[in-house]
Amino acid sequence: MLADVILSIVVVLLVIVWSMRLIPISFKIILTLTALILLLNYFGLLYGLNEPANNLFAGMPDKSCKYDNDCTVTQTHCNPCDCGQAVNKVWEKVCIFKDVNNYDCKSCPQPVLDYNIKCKDYGCVMVNKQ
Repeated sequence: MLADVILSIVVVLLVIVWSMRLIPISFKIILTLTALILLLNYFGLLYGLNEPANNLFAGMPDKSCKYDNDCTVTQTHCNPCDCGQAVNKVWEKVCIFKDVNNYDCKSCPQPVLDYNIKCKDYGCVMVNKQ
């Protein structure tokens, strides 16, 4: 609901800016491109760019550790059904674009109940409980 109001305000402001003669054309073009990107993101059309952005900005998941408490399990991909991997707790994925799809994901194994997170040979791993 709030996004709809914000989108309407952006469109109205864009029309007002384009009607003003004192504003340079370069500023109008940059503002229009920014509004277009926001509009495409609003409808979820840029979601496919999340994985390349994640690879570019976050890089490969950092699995390095010295102690068990350096590790955590977190999603490493932008797919909402990703159950995650054991990674260093300071590593974060980067998924900046909106997803408007509904997913029916299978349930993921639960830490402590199904597995433990350990630091083995300076790398974070998930160890299944037997």
